[in-house]
Amino acid sequence: MQEILAFILYFISFVPSLTQNPSHAARARRQHTGRMNILIAGLKRLLANIIRIGIVSDVDLANGLCRVKMGNLKTDWLNWLTLRAGRVRFWSAPSLGEQVMVISIGGVQRGGDWTEGVK
Repeated sequence: MQEILAFILYFISFVPSLTQNPSHAARARRQHTGRMNILIAGLKRLLANIIRIGIVSDVDLANGLCRVKMGNLKTDWLNWLTLRAGRVRFWSAPSLGEQVMVISIGGVQRGGDWTEGVK
């Protein structure tokens, strides 16, 4: 979420003023268009990373964590989703080689993401 806000603030800081010289405004529009393309590319990257599919590569049963390989990327240790997490707990650990879905809040691939079996 912080990356999205940073992109928006970056974008707003380059909006051309209405009182600028016309030639300056044209140059500002060109610069603005280039920066807007960077903003859109960054947002597309974040959206593409919200949900990804990977294969479980490591499981730590003692701590309830696993690592997932997605192409060349291997995640940090992740928690997996549970059916119940209150006083009554019920969970089933993922298996090595199991295909899972990794959910990354805000699209940032870091620890603290969740996994759920796909197949």
